[in-house]
Amino acid sequence: MGMLSASHAEEKSPKNHCEREASWKEWQALAAKHPEDQGLQALQALRIGLCVKIKRDELSVQQGHDIFEKARQALLIEWQKAK
Repeated sequence: MGMLSASHAEEKSPKNHCEREASWKEWQALAAKHPEDQGLQALQALRIGLCVKIKRDELSVQQGHDIFEKARQALLIEWQKAK
């Protein structure tokens, strides 16, 4: 992912998925379907914590998105290595 200019980043700021009820349900279902997957469980726990911090205005949506995506990418790489 390349660096974006500030104006471009503002135009393309990520959606706040913390506010989408459907997103919460999707994550709950995914975690319930794969209770043995510690990586997935950790990612869901990170998402919950990030949403709390975003709601408290301790993180911006962009910061939360960046942190989550970094963790998600690391998990995807781990899964690829495990194949």
